[in-house]
Amino acid sequence: MDWIDEQLGILQQRGLRRCLSTRTGAQSAVIVIEGQEAINFGSNDYLNLASDTRLTAAVAAALQEYGWGSGASPLVTGYAQAHRRLEQRLAQFEGTEAALVFTSGFAANTGTVAALAAVGDVVFTDRKNHASLIDGCRL
Repeated sequence: MDWIDEQLGILQQRGLRRCLSTRTGAQSAVIVIEGQEAINFGSNDYLNLASDTRLTAAVAAALQEYGWGSGASPLVTGYAQAHRRLEQRLAQFEGTEAALVFTSGFAANTGTVAALAAVGDVVFTDRKNHASLIDGCRL
């Protein structure tokens, strides 16, 4: 196991060893990490909605109505009316027959690619694609 310490030391010397830091406050365009204010260029919150007061109020109301967590897979215990309404509104907005909401972007990519490609199909992808796309192709 000495090789691990050696490799970590090399990363440390090169300034490449990553460490978790603590962010205080809400996710936003400007964040505070370890007490230092910074412009947030690393977020996936492209529309800056994570701390929008309208959405945080809606989430608080939904928590009061539905509680926290699903309890099980939607195929086992069903899913919330709010999810059904969201899918219906998304389908209407897009002008499609139906829409499906996934739990995350990762789940959306793996699930969609795996559903569209079948055994014997050829999928051309780039090795620098996100891991979720690569995993979807493998599935």
